[in-house]
Amino acid sequence: MIKYSISKKAPIIFGALIVFFVSCENPFEQEIVQVESMQLQLNECEEMVAPLDANKVRDMYNEYGKIMAVIKKKYMSDSVTVDQKFGQMTNLYKGVKRIKGFGINKENILEEIAFTKTQLENLKDDLVHKDIDNSDTIKSYINTEQEALTEIKVASFNLKSNYTLLLSVQDTVYPYMKAVVDSLNTLN
Repeated sequence: MIKYSISKKAPIIFGALIVFFVSCENPFEQEIVQVESMQLQLNECEEMVAPLDANKVRDMYNEYGKIMAVIKKKYMSDSVTVDQKFGQMTNLYKGVKRIKGFGINKENILEEIAFTKTQLENLKDDLVHKDIDNSDTIKSYINTEQEALTEIKVASFNLKSNYTLLLSVQDTVYPYMKAVVDSLNTLN
């Protein structure tokens, strides 16, 4: 039978190992998790905005301008007897003009996303490598990036909502307005 003896130095060595492993843990683990969560949310915003087709929106906006120009020029209405459906459809179609600047807005959001991605990556790197030791500074940086993320999320959601609404108008109202214009064009 083999006897194992524990030397009197073993508890000291074991204690030193525990201190070593505990000291290796990062005190900013919670903040790192926060930053990683913000990075995921930022990626979701990018996935929401990137596929939106700015060229399609520009084409719709240009077509809107052409259709409204013909209607303004050729549509003669007696304000009392304006076709109710035509009035409703025209008002819906006028919503297209609110999308002016869509391409620029999309690019601005994507630039903000790229900038914030870099900021978050740098912050995470600083936290992982314990390059920042002031907890107030860390909180300030995280709050700043959270505010930027919130603005990006709101802007991304609004852009996506406007895009979806525009596609809906294009699918439902545009054919009606195009038929009105084609009808007006046959009169002259």
